[in-house]
Amino acid sequence: MVGCFESSSLDRWIDNQAINEIKLTIDGNELTIPAQSGIEYKFDYGKHTLTYNNDSLNFIVKPAKFGTTSFINSTQSNYFINTVVYSTSNVSQEEYDKISQKELKNLSVMVDGEQAEIELPTVEINDVFINKMDTYWDYSFDEPFPKKLSQKLNLPKDSYYFEDKRKLYREMDFLDYLKNDGEDEAISFPY
Repeated sequence: MVGCFESSSLDRWIDNQAINEIKLTIDGNELTIPAQSGIEYKFDYGKHTLTYNNDSLNFIVKPAKFGTTSFINSTQSNYFINTVVYSTSNVSQEEYDKISQKELKNLSVMVDGEQAEIELPTVEINDVFINKMDTYWDYSFDEPFPKKLSQKLNLPKDSYYFEDKRKLYREMDFLDYLKNDGEDEAISFPY
């Protein structure tokens, strides 16, 4: 039972990072999701069926915990959460490398058509439901990563400060980010 002032539905973004529009159905309603964009969709609490490309998925919509952000990845495309470590300028390169090392993960990639692994401060996600509570990010795919952070710090002399920030990327945007970050090889991600 829902109280008088409580909503009985939940709005969720349905994302499409493909270069073409896609068509899917939710509970028999056909939706067209624009290319490299998405739509907001209102789900009533309860059971639902999502069908895409002749595959169906049954799921239940419940009230969101703590108002967390999530979205639907109906094509099960690859999304990436990349971590950047921001630090005060007095951190030595050795200490910065040690701090950054904790974020590194091995990712399977295709390099010039050959399977390989690279080490990046990145997590790959291709679930149908991507929830910020499960895979935390500070900046979504439509928000830029800041060049620097500004904070007032009262640090003791000879101390330093660092902070990890995470950004969610669609696959093509992440490949562009890698290219702009100096990755010379032609990388793609297996599905």
